[in-house]
Amino acid sequence: MPRRRDEPSSVGSGAVYVGGDTSAPVTTTYTYVDVQYAPPPPGPSAVSGGARRVFLSHTGELRKFPTGYSFVTAVERGVSRAGDAVVDMEYFTAQDSLPANYCVERVKNCEVYLAIVGFRYGSPVCEQPQLSYTELEFNTASQVGIPRLIFMLDEDAQVPYRLFHDNAYGERQIAFRARLKDSGLIVATFSAAAELENLAYQALTELKRRSQPETERRSTEGAQSTERSFSDESTAGSGVRYTKTVAPDGTVTHTVDFADQEFAGRWLAREFREEGGTSG
Repeated sequence: MPRRRDEPSSVGSGAVYVGGDTSAPVTTTYTYVDVQYAPPPPGPSAVSGGARRVFLSHTGELRKFPTGYSFVTAVERGVSRAGDAVVDMEYFTAQDSLPANYCVERVKNCEVYLAIVGFRYGSPVCEQPQLSYTELEFNTASQVGIPRLIFMLDEDAQVPYRLFHDNAYGERQIAFRARLKDSGLIVATFSAAAELENLAYQALTELKRRSQPETERRSTEGAQSTERSFSDESTAGSGVRYTKTVAPDGTVTHTVDFADQEFAGRWLAREFREEGGTSG
């Protein structure tokens, strides 16, 4: 059975849950916007408010490691923080069309291609055994001309050898990594999940900024943002990162990254009281 995507759900007055896996004891992100907001219906194709569909290309081991906060989870959270929607083949059930054709169509229907590239080449495509699905996805994104963001696991990264070593197609992966480096694209390297989340978020935010009309870009650049971390004795030193952004039109966005939901809720409720807002 395919893994179920995170679904937007109401978490308070004027609040929308925008990311995170509640089954894992890792950082979760909630965004609160002080305006009336109706979350889109759940599902892989749900996009609203200018959100882009980001096709996430990766091999299976990147979903498994690091345990509890994998590289794929990190990118999904970066995509969510940027206000976009993840499209991952892992989320879809079997289709009548050939797997390769269906994969190609999913890439074509997205606005951004994002690849997490490790040391494994991945499964060969049945109809084109000289290619893996990840390389097929890259080729498709290149052909249709959508932006391509490449994040490559550093060669010196500390990862489990058995999980990441590719006995069957290791030479192909070495060649694919070299091809990506020589493609003329900016290839960012990473070695930790938290680092990767921030890299993905920054790249998507910058891409969105560059694609905005000049007048809209000036308006967006006029927004004010503050960020701080805080903790109290009840959390035994664990912290919560809180970001408040005020747009030129007066819209206030509160974003909280946290590991302890109860702790974050207390802080956010206090922030709303100080700002004269409401919380449910």
